[in-house]
Amino acid sequence: MAKLTTCKDCGHQVSKNATQCPNCGAKIKRSSPILNIIVGIILFSIVWAMVKSCSSETPTQSTTTQNTAQPLTDNASVAQATATEKPTTASNWRYDSDVDKMRGNTSYFADATSLNSANFQFPYQGESHLHIIIRNKGDGNDVMFSIDKGQFHCNYDGCEISVKFDNEAVKTYTVNEADAGKNDVVFLASGKDAFIKKLKTSKKVIIEAPFFQEPRTQFDFDTAGLEWKH
Repeated sequence: MAKLTTCKDCGHQVSKNATQCPNCGAKIKRSSPILNIIVGIILFSIVWAMVKSCSSETPTQSTTTQNTAQPLTDNASVAQATATEKPTTASNWRYDSDVDKMRGNTSYFADATSLNSANFQFPYQGESHLHIIIRNKGDGNDVMFSIDKGQFHCNYDGCEISVKFDNEAVKTYTVNEADAGKNDVVFLASGKDAFIKKLKTSKKVIIEAPFFQEPRTQFDFDTAGLEWKH
């Protein structure tokens, strides 16, 4: 059965092989197979070029994004390294305060522990550190020296300790035992504010003190960084 087409002039069904419409006599234009092939090739080429162009643009965008993000990672690493390498100042001093709720007074304390320790005889065997303690209860400063294990060897007139600030000459200070009769704590008898001032300006301090049934023993301190405004 012959294939039909529609006449563009009268709309009558006409065979595709006819050269003119039998109804109105209009000429029938037939498409050339070669022309159809050429048009198909052109359309295929255009579509292929578009697909290839899209495929080539995607890696470029991904690469650009990756390269842009890389410097941010490098900068973050540099910033982290800079923060890590920033020097920090350490201090051997510990600070505390105590509030008397009844009287409304606040006591302030600063405490430094000796770098070395002593091992006294029975019953005080074991490591024993010396402490420098600064106290202010609102009525002036006190400077105390406390031993972990052992007891200071003082008489009723007190006793003397030797102190060396940094590379200065050795100085002698008089200390008194606590009023409560505790032998592991002694108080600086005088010159407390001047002693604190020396602590604030010194980095190293050596203290030599007498102890019961022991020779005079020396303790080393790192006193740099003392902050005391009382």
